[in-house]
Amino acid sequence: MHPDAPGPLVAVILAGGRARRLGGIAKTRVPLAGPSALDRVLAACEGAVRIVVGPDDDVQTGSRTLVVREDPPFGGPVAALARAVQEIDTQRLLPADGGEVAVLGGDMPHLRPRTLAALRAGDPTRVRTTVDATGHLQFLCAVWPYPRLVSGLNVATVDGADAVSMRVLYTTLGPDEIESLDLDPGDVEDIDTPEDLARARSRLAPPDAPPPVPARRTR
Repeated sequence: MHPDAPGPLVAVILAGGRARRLGGIAKTRVPLAGPSALDRVLAACEGAVRIVVGPDDDVQTGSRTLVVREDPPFGGPVAALARAVQEIDTQRLLPADGGEVAVLGGDMPHLRPRTLAALRAGDPTRVRTTVDATGHLQFLCAVWPYPRLVSGLNVATVDGADAVSMRVLYTTLGPDEIESLDLDPGDVEDIDTPEDLARARSRLAPPDAPPPVPARRTR
């Protein structure tokens, strides 16, 4: 654990993604051996205040969870994250000069509490993230110092562009402001393709389970 103990944590779970390579389904709602991908991510950060951001408010959650609509709907992850930060500020969930925000995708069914614990154990003055199985930074599994997230969003959204990508947000960071931790890439696998979905279902299926039903495509 870093000598500077982390402050309070809010977990923001982005649940509005629709996978074009999966026929446009709401991938966070896909059932995986019972619970949905989103249910599994929520369970991984149980104990923190959680904010689920999506295009609708039909998410069934437990206590300490807020559900807010994207504004605009399907406006992209940075717009959804900015909406969550607005809620953090309105509800005074974190002090303006401290605390941390875990930024998570809602389609990472293998996320574990240990993943967040490891990210929080890094340098609390930096953005802590990890890499996926392809060696790329996993933008939607990171812990940000709250003030740095606010300032980054102010820069990334200054032009009011639609569907700003997470890559744009990360370009607001200097090389000494980000720390990539060596964690198990399997913990941060997400679901974007039929192959991703089949692999997730296979890993989570109980022994001797019947083969999974293919995801239904929508026109």
